[in-house]
Amino acid sequence: MLLVLLTAIIAIIMYAFIYGIPGGLEKSAYVAAEADVVEINGTEYVAIQHRGGDEVFLNGSGAARGIPIDIRTTAAGGGPVLAGADYPVTWKAGQVLYLYNTPSGPKITIDRLTAAEGTGFPAGELELVIIDSNAEVRVFGSILAMAGSGPGPDDPPVAGFTADPNSGKAPLTVQFTDTSTGVIDSWSWDFGDGSPESPAENPSHTFADPGTYTVTLTVTNSGGSDTFSENIEVWEDGDGFTVEAWVKWNKNPAPIANDERWATIVIDGNSDSNRRYHLLHKHDNSRFEIAIRTPDSTGVGDYIESNTQPLINVWYYLTGVYNQETGSLIIYVDANAERSMGVSTAGLIPSPTLYQVGGPGGITFGGNQNQRKFDGEIRGLNTYERALSPAEIQAQYNAGLPPA
Repeated sequence: MLLVLLTAIIAIIMYAFIYGIPGGLEKSAYVAAEADVVEINGTEYVAIQHRGGDEVFLNGSGAARGIPIDIRTTAAGGGPVLAGADYPVTWKAGQVLYLYNTPSGPKITIDRLTAAEGTGFPAGELELVIIDSNAEVRVFGSILAMAGSGPGPDDPPVAGFTADPNSGKAPLTVQFTDTSTGVIDSWSWDFGDGSPESPAENPSHTFADPGTYTVTLTVTNSGGSDTFSENIEVWEDGDGFTVEAWVKWNKNPAPIANDERWATIVIDGNSDSNRRYHLLHKHDNSRFEIAIRTPDSTGVGDYIESNTQPLINVWYYLTGVYNQETGSLIIYVDANAERSMGVSTAGLIPSPTLYQVGGPGGITFGGNQNQRKFDGEIRGLNTYERALSPAEIQAQYNAGLPPA
């Protein structure tokens, strides 16, 4: 009888251990864990290894398999640290979680590379505790010594942001993304157009009218505040045409044969009489030139030369703009408007669909092949069926030489 009673008691204990005790009491999680400080490129984060025990999941991450846990740290003010990514975070034997710091506080991820992109923790002790959130039982704890690769909560933040796009025609909608570092308690965005300031971390804003707007972000915490500003260029969409290209001579531009005169960069046409537009050089290649043809053009068409004289092994950003509204033809070199002339507002002639890009082999022109050879390199060649604004041209130049 005693043996039967002992057997029953043992069975009840085993059942309770595995399935929980009836009446609302549940078995708490068992996790054998180990935490270590890891550093990559000067950024510290914490690797938490699941050595054995129950499968668990992180509250707030969207997962629901196993026993729910919270990971709490002193760096988070003692509150739970939730997953920093949009994927469910489950944790079982053999897997590693990574605790890393961000401007908005510590996060948890299963991706080591994401953790390495964090801001690092401030110097001092970091207490790490894992809580079974159902039973409210501590299942793991560790105190880690942080060398201090990141800002502390009382260090002033450093403001920064990106804007995408940072220029365009009105109305222009821009997505702003905060890139500030440090612990941040609040954000304040001044868009420079008289609209109300925004307290959002990553706001989107629409600029209705053309102009240059200085956008300023102010970030604040208990240690102070910092500001960062960037200009947004918004322009009107103008009728006309634009051709742009980066060019570089590989030899002295001076021609040594007739087929090297008027070295061509790009043309839509194959003669003076049918070319819709032509970005090229003067007959002796001593200047850059833009030529167009409107229904009112006569002779070889309308053309204008630059002031700049091309040199060997120097990159130049060339832009030819036909502004149909103002009736002007302008040539830019390195975003500087060097010369302009008045032309018809009738628009360009239709394309003869004879698009040719210049090079050492030349183009077909005036019934002859391999003419107007350009012994150089061409990058970033584009055309637009509108007149780019000076701000757009400056922005293109500021973006730098495109890759080969």
